[in-house]
Amino acid sequence: MFAKMLIRWTRSPAALLFMPIMTLVMFVFGFIMASVIITTGEETTWFAMGTLMAGIVPLFASPFFFALSYSQEFNLALSLGSTRREFITGYLLRQAVLLLLTYGLVFALGQLESLLYPLMFPGIVKEAGFTPLELFCDLRLLIPMFAVSLIMPLFFGSLIARFGKVAWLVIYFGFLLLSFNISHILDNQMLIRFVLGVPLSAWYAVGAAVLAAMLITGLLLSKKQAVK
Repeated sequence: MFAKMLIRWTRSPAALLFMPIMTLVMFVFGFIMASVIITTGEETTWFAMGTLMAGIVPLFASPFFFALSYSQEFNLALSLGSTRREFITGYLLRQAVLLLLTYGLVFALGQLESLLYPLMFPGIVKEAGFTPLELFCDLRLLIPMFAVSLIMPLFFGSLIARFGKVAWLVIYFGFLLLSFNISHILDNQMLIRFVLGVPLSAWYAVGAAVLAAMLITGLLLSKKQAVK
């Protein structure tokens, strides 16, 4: 079973390389952007923009990338003799390994970024408040982010495989709607007060229930999905 998994993984080099490469690309982009701001704006503090941009990859970018490729991987695996159980087990295991490596890479890049700014801009200090590195090292946030990044590709991918372009368009425009309105959501004081007023344990319970429902739905749809 594990031998089949490894063989199937190597048949999808894009799936193996997407998160590490995109994490590095986004880190460089964020670091350059922050460096330009410091240089042109005569800033006296630095913010780990590169680490923040790198951390977006496993949390937001990878679920949509893998959701789009899920049906192709599913069809290829089953056409080569794998069972649905073998494919899904191997898929989740591969995603878990890739996420562990990617979040490890984000941590390493965060350490590197914290060394680069003082070297490049002597006398500059870290901006007060939380840093992206602290965010991605906080297990209270890291574990939920890991779970979301692991389950969402299976859920979205199974919907796209079952319902085709309709599901893809709903997911795509839903993501765009959320992206364009995130600033308004964060500025809504009534909503913020409500969120902060609910115990953290309750949010964990709600999140766990939603992710469990997404996982079960993905598994059920994959179980009934015909090979094309």
